[in-house]
Amino acid sequence: MRDSLWQFLLLDLLLPCFIVTEVVECLAAWIYPKRNYKDLFLVFLVNVLTNPAAVFINFFVPFRITHPVLWIWLVEALIYRRCLTQKRNPFLFSFVLNAASYGIGLFV
Repeated sequence: MRDSLWQFLLLDLLLPCFIVTEVVECLAAWIYPKRNYKDLFLVFLVNVLTNPAAVFINFFVPFRITHPVLWIWLVEALIYRRCLTQKRNPFLFSFVLNAASYGIGLFV
């Protein structure tokens, strides 16, 4: 039973969410003004870090953390604030990427 739970978590939950998020947010970052390849790669790496945590939190501890989506957005925005090479508003950048990902995720 334990193996099937981890298989479900990885194959049916984490992996599809990760792939959709990466594709959508990387495309949104590519469309976003003032883009470059370093910042696109940063978007990929930030999602490698935050997406599994967000999905895991949403699956295992819903309603125990106040507004988990806002926490993920804030963490990503702070990473972007520190690491983006192009001068842009990191909070707006993170909001646009996450809104695109969340919006497309509702349809998928």
